[in-house]
Amino acid sequence: MEHLTAGPQNMLLNIARALKPGGVLILTTPNSNSLTTLQRVLAFNQPFSYAPFRKQPHQRLPGPEHIKEYSVNEIDSAFLHAGFNMINVTTISPYGHLSIGMDMLHFLVERLGERFNIGRRGEVHLIAAESPQSNQQARARYRAFKPLYDFTEIV
Repeated sequence: MEHLTAGPQNMLLNIARALKPGGVLILTTPNSNSLTTLQRVLAFNQPFSYAPFRKQPHQRLPGPEHIKEYSVNEIDSAFLHAGFNMINVTTISPYGHLSIGMDMLHFLVERLGERFNIGRRGEVHLIAAESPQSNQQARARYRAFKPLYDFTEIV
């Protein structure tokens, strides 16, 4: 999702259309609400895991990396509007980039209290979602829906 140049709704609706009813989508994408992102922002760095246009050693010019990293609310909303039933939504931190330290975390929780929710603050969203029995309602809510592939012609 983080590499899309447009919002994720069309992609999610096409995935829902391609999956058989009750089929499961497992997806990971960076979490823009992670503690690691907060750490980068507090250090005056850009917040993305991979800057949108950083130059790789093998490239002559910078190329797009992550166009958009999604917040917890954006993920929840995108899947809801595409008609998916959320089976499991969590965040994980598989890369070990976090070095914010427990002192800083305790400080933030103490100072910000309930406004600083420490839930779902891992580096990566991990989503398991079940496709809807029918995605007609989701398509109706998203008027710009365009099928990417015609699955009626699959041999």
